[in-house]
Amino acid sequence: ILGGKNGRALPSPVRIAIGVLAYGGQIDRDQATSMFLLGASFGANQVLQHTNAPDQPPPIQFIGMRVENSQPVYHARNLLVDWARQAGAQWLLMVDADTYTLDPGAVLSMIVSGHVSDAAAIAAPVLMRNRPGHNVWMEDARLARADEFAGRRVKVRRIGAAFMAVNISWLVRHWPKQPWFEMPPQREGAPAVVGEDRWFCDGVLERGGDLWCDGRFEPEHRGAREMQIAMAVAAQEHAKSAPAVVASA
Repeated sequence: ILGGKNGRALPSPVRIAIGVLAYGGQIDRDQATSMFLLGASFGANQVLQHTNAPDQPPPIQFIGMRVENSQPVYHARNLLVDWARQAGAQWLLMVDADTYTLDPGAVLSMIVSGHVSDAAAIAAPVLMRNRPGHNVWMEDARLARADEFAGRRVKVRRIGAAFMAVNISWLVRHWPKQPWFEMPPQREGAPAVVGEDRWFCDGVLERGGDLWCDGRFEPEHRGAREMQIAMAVAAQEHAKSAPAVVASA
């Protein structure tokens, strides 16, 4: 607890690290703007650190930022988690190179809300490129509809790691040994691998943790919106070209 103005007690700061996953050594052109805005928000929060009332959200302490350019992606995520843990961070904000938001206040609000509820992880919904919808699965393992999380926080079964805050303190207590992310072969159906974020979410739930989706904001996923439109148009064209079914008498 910190001593605030006039001797008032303040909550201890939430220690946050940021990890960006760079693909082929590159990040999206809007990623730089996003990180500058987030850095400015960190700075503004620290300026106010000693003037907030005790009942206000806890102040933020920025630990550091790392851009990880390793492959495969699950290995890069494990490296970021390990780095954040050794740096003394309580939370790691992991952001994919092609995913960003220009609303830093929403990002900090997401992390603080996850901190207050001691979630194992909390993430924002992100549009997918390879299939319709967002990377959010409800507690019954069903792909979520946007209206089920838009504008609010909801507990979920799985959520993608494209814009995810991981509770490092929770991992230290409940999942201290790596790997936290892995891509093992799928045991049923056609040959495939289990996505590293799905593997992480399943591991969290097996250890009694909670996963949350913060639908109060939605980061941009470069090219995903255009792909969603293209898929919808293709589906409509396919429906038009399908032969009509004539009912038998």
